[in-house]
Amino acid sequence: MENSVEITNQSEIARLRKIANDIVMDTHHFNMDWVSKKRWFIIPSESGITDEEATRLSAACHTFGYSECFAIATEPKPLGPECYIFATTTHGILETSYEFEPNDHVFFPEDRGFAFLRPFGLYSLLAGPIEFVQIAVGSNIEIARKIFWEFANDSNWPEADRSHLTSIAKKYEAISLS
Repeated sequence: MENSVEITNQSEIARLRKIANDIVMDTHHFNMDWVSKKRWFIIPSESGITDEEATRLSAACHTFGYSECFAIATEPKPLGPECYIFATTTHGILETSYEFEPNDHVFFPEDRGFAFLRPFGLYSLLAGPIEFVQIAVGSNIEIARKIFWEFANDSNWPEADRSHLTSIAKKYEAISLS
């Protein structure tokens, strides 16, 4: 992989795992105390990452001066890679995201200026300052949340999935704009 490098140094993995454990509550959610202290916004989106989404995330990274990020599996024993450092180009984001599937994982820069959580399943979560999040999602917070609500309430979902997705929407919508 030309846009990312696997980290194999165990002390560096342990350091990054500690950071990830501060950011992520379990493998599927952000630590709300940590997010609240930072006064961040969290936007859920459909699982997976498209070229367009990776391009917007890359633009947000570059606007905020992030040329590289870490990716670490949030599961204790992932299938495949555990930790990478990657270029925040569109290709670097897509390549790294692909390498981690089907494992839950989180992306973040060294200064922890934002975090992108990809639990394997139905949704992803982006957390960061409002300006970063709006660039990364390509709209304002209210529109991004509305888009996820429409996705979550799609009548094609089995009831259990729809219920789960709407609970995610409610949980992260509770983080207000005030």
